[in-house]
Formats: sequence, structure tokens, C-alpha cells
Amino acid sequence: MRRTCVFPVRARDRDRVAAGLYQARLQTPDSLEAVLLTESIGIDVEWAIAEARARLACPVVFFRTTQASHEGLKCDLELESLVMPQEWLSQLKELLERFREAKVRDQARKSEVVAAP
Repeated sequence: MRRTCVFPVRARDRDRVAAGLYQARLQTPDSLEAVLLTESIGIDVEWAIAEARARLACPVVFFRTTQASHEGLKCDLELESLVMPQEWLSQLKELLERFREAKVRDQARKSEVVAAP
């Protein structure tokens, strides 16, 4: 059974965002399936995505709340504001399935390397 852990970070400073990501990594190192980020006043979106990528090995999903330009974001899924839930949930499900499959393939490759003479 999969657990869902939510670490809401309602902060306007980088230290609190970084602390929230670090807490998520410590408490759910292998079961964290995705980081969901949204635009927040005072937080640099590009920085928050880079922090999530650096600290956690899972997909990063970015929910837009404004029409601000964020070119070149390195997130796995970017969702426009006011997207219908059935649409973004379907996209998120597909992303998580791809990530899980890639993780299984990676673990199988690591097992083959260890088992090789």
C-alpha cells in the first residue's frame, strides 16, 4: 500500500522551503512519489524546482496559479491554472506510472551489475 505524505510549505523564504524538502526526504526516503509545487509570493519557482530535484529522487509537478512566464522550468509536469481535476489527475497518474517503471528498470539493472561475475 502506498502512503501519501504532504508537507505543506507556506513560506516566503528559501530556508523554510529547503527545510520542508529535507524533512520529506528524511521521513519518506523511498516512498515519496512526487513533489507538487505551486507558485507562491516570494518564492523563486526555478530555485524551488532545482532544490526539489537536488534533494529528492521523484518527479516534480508544478501547478501554475498565474500567467507569469517561467521559461525553461525543469519540472516533469507543468499544469496551467484552472485545469480540470480529472485532466491533471490523469496526467499525474501517467507520470507516476512512468516513474515507477523506470525505477523498477533501474533496480533490475543494479541487480544485474551486482550479480555479474
